[in-house]
Amino acid sequence: MGDSLLCTRMPWVPLLLWPLGRLPYSVAHWVWLGLRTAGVIAFIWIWPHNPRWITAMAVSWFLPVMAALGTGQDAICILFWLGVWQRLEPKRPFLSGLAIALCTAKFHLFLLLPVYLIANRKWRVIAGASTGIAALHEQQQKNLVTAALQGTPPEETSRQTMRIPAAQTRTGS
Repeated sequence: MGDSLLCTRMPWVPLLLWPLGRLPYSVAHWVWLGLRTAGVIAFIWIWPHNPRWITAMAVSWFLPVMAALGTGQDAICILFWLGVWQRLEPKRPFLSGLAIALCTAKFHLFLLLPVYLIANRKWRVIAGASTGIAALHEQQQKNLVTAALQGTPPEETSRQTMRIPAAQTRTGS
């Protein structure tokens, strides 16, 4: 493995974050912090179930949100996509399902979501989520074919790995 770490995320997640990896570390750090902060603000803005001031207070007092902001976690993205799902579901259920598909970045948190959707007969949401997951899977397959044509061994791409230089993972580098 050498001086790299393995990324065991869904294959589309590193692809989505790839532009940040092209930036110098200090610039990428601040861009990532800005994106996560914007994600929290956007969630507060779009959450449909409470007045914004209540949502803002709840989010600001919720320790996992502050911890995710402070430690660079991508859970804020999941929070934003959940907000998009809840906002779109009443009027545009198919699009809300596409937002659910993006939650597969942390699929282990949503293992029971299909049970909820089926029990509540949210067929259009299920159709949107299925379409989104299929599109993400199709993108993964295109990446595998491209890697194969470039001579990358299949075991490297089939393990859904992405090599990240260890020096970039240290804080302050």
